[in-house]
Amino acid sequence: MDAVKYPTGAKEELEWFEKCFTQSDDAFSTFYKEAKDDTEFSNGKQWHESIERDRNQPGKERPCLVINKIDPIVLRIVNEARQQKL
Repeated sequence: MDAVKYPTGAKEELEWFEKCFTQSDDAFSTFYKEAKDDTEFSNGKQWHESIERDRNQPGKERPCLVINKIDPIVLRIVNEARQQKL
């Protein structure tokens, strides 16, 4: 393993923080995107935008049904976590 070199000056410190931020952003960007998609799905946005647009064309409207079976499960887990006494 490489030894960590801590910055000694202000310029080096800024470069070090930028490097750390970039590494962190690269490592977690996929997680954040998937978490955002999961949250939107749980909130009822369960149709892909292109499919929803095709189904809502004027004169050819078809319903985009959303039967949200995820929300009750999420609420149950969240409420159980809230009731936990730490």
